[in-house]
Amino acid sequence: MTLVIERLLQPLRTAATWRSLVHAVLDLPVGLATFVPIVILLALSGALLITLPLALPVIVVLFMTARLIGKIERGRVAALHRVQLADPIAPSAGGSWWQRFKAMVTSGARWKEIAYALLRLPTGMLFTVVALHLWAGSMAVLLLPLYAGALPGDEAHFGLFDVSAGAEALLGVPVGLLGLLVVAPWATHLIGFLDVGMARILLG
Repeated sequence: MTLVIERLLQPLRTAATWRSLVHAVLDLPVGLATFVPIVILLALSGALLITLPLALPVIVVLFMTARLIGKIERGRVAALHRVQLADPIAPSAGGSWWQRFKAMVTSGARWKEIAYALLRLPTGMLFTVVALHLWAGSMAVLLLPLYAGALPGDEAHFGLFDVSAGAEALLGVPVGLLGLLVVAPWATHLIGFLDVGMARILLG
């Protein structure tokens, strides 16, 4: 029984869980910062393709922006998850500017960086919202007996059900404890695993 409890509480006691939480909380703002410029540059590149000379500098800026995002995100994964991702893009081999341009636009690794920048927003929204809701929600339920009586109608509304002050609010204490000690840490651990997996696939 002791081993089971220790296993359940393991993520709560590891620094990796808290680093994963920081990473998850940052996923949404980072996703906004990566998604918007990449979408704008993709749209401009597509619109200007009919006049290729005008599209070339925009396409170059697109890949350079994705390259910068990839480097920053590899650094974030290394700092918060202690996972070093090798840069999959080799230094330019030289040649004419047209050869370097063709090598850039035909590089699968560079397109993966663009895909990562686009996916970072929806996945970041999911990861940030889930992490914050689990931690903040568990804390709110745990402390419910302290403030339920001060709410309108002496009730806390949780969507599908309401909890009244008094005995009902006290029943939320073990639920909040379970959330804070077990559910939220394990969910954060899982989010960290998914974050690293996405980075490995698209940036490593």
